[in-house]
Amino acid sequence: MIYETQEQLNEALALWQKRLRLNDWQMSAEFSCPRDMNGCRGDIATWGELAEAHIRITRQDSNSNFDTGRPFDHEQILVHELIHGHFEGIAPSREDSVRYMLWERGIEQMAKAITDAYREVK
Repeated sequence: MIYETQEQLNEALALWQKRLRLNDWQMSAEFSCPRDMNGCRGDIATWGELAEAHIRITRQDSNSNFDTGRPFDHEQILVHELIHGHFEGIAPSREDSVRYMLWERGIEQMAKAITDAYREVK
């Protein structure tokens, strides 16, 4: 799913935040230009002691495949970043490249499974 407007992104954030049981967090999200994202489709900054987070998602149109050849899916990216919120404080550092890659791969698979399951029952 592609979000065209900030309003759509905000609505999706509220919906998925509730579905993923992150209601006790104050969260915001915004679109970012691809050049500001360092090759990432999305990222999250968390402040666990405040239960606050800010998500950035790369703005792309529905015809873009970004750099991986995979279809671009704002909903899946948003869910991926929200899952990170649950594990704030226990993620491996980027310097631990193997563990970090496996961590990201696991979160990506969870996000894909959750969004696919939701779409199947919708």
